[in-house]
Amino acid sequence: MILISLVISIGYAILILSLIVGFDRVKPFNSEEHEESTRFTILIPFRNEAKNLPYLLKSIASLNYLATHFEVLLI
Repeated sequence: MILISLVISIGYAILILSLIVGFDRVKPFNSEEHEESTRFTILIPFRNEAKNLPYLLKSIASLNYLATHFEVLLI
């Protein structure tokens, strides 16, 4: 019984150590190296929202994303 517990404990320790070493080898993500290539559409359903619409459009205009890579559809 002690032998089984010892084998399981050693196996667990090896697993944890391999995970720690593996996570240390991962390179940090640098967003400056990657181009903004994802294109998307913003769908805005609005009804009786005339007073909120200018704030919403101002917020969308201030997005830090290429304007050619997204479109805004007001429904």
